[in-house]
Amino acid sequence: MKKTAIYRQHLMKPNYSYKGNEPLLQKIYQLEADVKLLKENSASPPKPGKIAQLIKIIITHWGLISFAFAMATLFYVKVNFDIDYFEDYRNASTTKKISEFYRELGDRLMVNSEWKAAEDAYLKAVEINPNNIQATYGVVKAQIFAPMKGESYAGLEVVEAKLDYLLTQFPDDYHLYFLKGVLYTLRSDNPIAIQWLQKSIDKNSNFSGSYIQLGQLHQQNFNLEESIKNYSQALKIDPNNSLAHGLSRKRQNWQAQ
Repeated sequence: MKKTAIYRQHLMKPNYSYKGNEPLLQKIYQLEADVKLLKENSASPPKPGKIAQLIKIIITHWGLISFAFAMATLFYVKVNFDIDYFEDYRNASTTKKISEFYRELGDRLMVNSEWKAAEDAYLKAVEINPNNIQATYGVVKAQIFAPMKGESYAGLEVVEAKLDYLLTQFPDDYHLYFLKGVLYTLRSDNPIAIQWLQKSIDKNSNFSGSYIQLGQLHQQNFNLEESIKNYSQALKIDPNNSLAHGLSRKRQNWQAQ
């Protein structure tokens, strides 16, 4: 480039004759063109070939390609060999739903203080799905009022000991406060029973069992206004509760007399 500049300065001198220097000028222009081409080639990297472009596309979209290949494989196996890889997952989901049905049935039976029936429902839930922890715990609660072996009735001292222990382990379980209320109802200690049932409502205001039990206690105490209030709340939460309907009709007949 330095030589080219010198030649250009030399050519630009006044009275300089171009005659006889045409070959030199051609070489200078050719040299400048070659230098410019070299600069352009060095500035822009070479374009990748088709194979390199294909590899780049595969790497960029590898996740989508893998998913599409996996789904195509599953479809092929299903069509040609009648093997469904999702069947086990569907069976597991169905098993959990059936287990939950029996667990919820146990909870409803607990509302009506049907301990043995509730225990059977919880045991069925555990039999279907041994991993149903809530159903396993439900069995324990349903057995609280079960009599000891060889006895006809549960000792209330034993019942209280069971409840006190469970309350230390599960202090937020509204069922346990409800069961405490049932215990003191059996002891004919209605004021304390009402306190425990109110604690159960404080823990879970959507549990109809506490309202039913409170309605019965207030009815025994001739507090009709509170009895009606609690039965109505129980039916509002669980309109299909047969016990709440029966007690409400009984209260109406008793009030009409």
